[in-house]
Amino acid sequence: MAERILMIDDDARLAGMVGDYLGGAGFRLTVAGTAREGEALLKRESFDAVILDLMLPYMDGIEVCRRIRATSEVPVLMLTARVDEVDQLLGLSIGADDYVTKPFSPRKMAERVKEILGE
Repeated sequence: MAERILMIDDDARLAGMVGDYLGGAGFRLTVAGTAREGEALLKRESFDAVILDLMLPYMDGIEVCRRIRATSEVPVLMLTARVDEVDQLLGLSIGADDYVTKPFSPRKMAERVKEILGE
């Protein structure tokens, strides 16, 4: 059975592109457009990994990652336009398993997802 990935990102175009590529790589992607929607999905359903944008409306990805880590060990890959080393270190220090900056190649994203899943 294909691994289920939850992507929390408010950029629908980007989520569609990632979904197309990851779907072709054998993953099943579910997209949440807000932090609140993503948290609700994580409470109701089981996912093998989370792709989490840092710059979300109403609640940033750092806080979302903290909340995920408070209740779950699901692998988290942060995806963001923030390229500063400080942001990357902060993301990793609060529990993200990996960090990918935009722009990125879909192939690189798929490989990073495989890595955090231990494939």
